[in-house]
Amino acid sequence: HEVFRPAGRISMLPVGQVSANNLGELRVLQESAAQAVQGGGEPRDGNREEGPTRRCDNAVAYDSTHQAVVSFGGYDGNFLRDTWTWNGTWLQKSTTGPSARADASIPFDPTDGTATLFGGLAGSVVQQDTWRWNGTAWIQLAPLTVPPARWIHRAAYDAARDESVFFGGAASPNIVRGDMWAWKG
Repeated sequence: HEVFRPAGRISMLPVGQVSANNLGELRVLQESAAQAVQGGGEPRDGNREEGPTRRCDNAVAYDSTHQAVVSFGGYDGNFLRDTWTWNGTWLQKSTTGPSARADASIPFDPTDGTATLFGGLAGSVVQQDTWRWNGTAWIQLAPLTVPPARWIHRAAYDAARDESVFFGGAASPNIVRGDMWAWKG
């Protein structure tokens, strides 16, 4: 789960509190001690008052149009459906849109300034829906052809082909996918 921000030469791990610059150094962006999470988890880290709750498996992309990292959903003891942006400061953008889920993918398309979210896991239900984030709101899409449901898959924007590519993932713990799908929307 890595996001690349070319203009700032920052490689950012999603809400994981560290980044690597082009010199190979790591620096802390936001201190946070790891903590076991049960039930609803911690509402906030003890040393910060703003920003998302501690979480894992959130979908993250760098939005070059709005110059901000976008984080959707994840898991903090519960599946989440909130959308946050970070450009040095966290800002909660939305609590509506896709259903609560973890392990979705969300490549950003710089040609139209949107990010496309697909799949993920909500409890024991593997998701198969497609959503577009335009920087302010989510819009559900209805593609004519939809990949099979999946979670823990990977995706990236392919600039040479001007399309987002989704690869692999799992349909269940026992069914691992090896197919590749392209989205040009």
